[in-house]
Amino acid sequence: MKYSSHLYYHTDGTFGRFPIVELDNTGRLISLTECTDTLTELAGIRFFAGIIVPYLVSTDEFVFHNKTEFCQMVNKRIDANNPDRIMLIEGFDLNTFDHSGMSIRELK
Repeated sequence: MKYSSHLYYHTDGTFGRFPIVELDNTGRLISLTECTDTLTELAGIRFFAGIIVPYLVSTDEFVFHNKTEFCQMVNKRIDANNPDRIMLIEGFDLNTFDHSGMSIRELK
């Protein structure tokens, strides 16, 4: 399965734009391509409004009010034991990073 979103998170605290991630049928990451300024339309890609992040150990009490707090929360919770799994954080304003309405789920 192939997915894309507005952004994806680098563990150095920066964001890549319009990633295309490909997962195998067990949900493991096969490839990641960054499209930078525009998303190239390709058949079979599901697009989500949000940020693709590495797999997180816990999503309990995942609260942030700005980009810096978002990055701190992600970095504290990256699951080093699952480097080839990813999650989607969606349902919040990507400009202000207000977490209201946010949801987190694993992409499979």
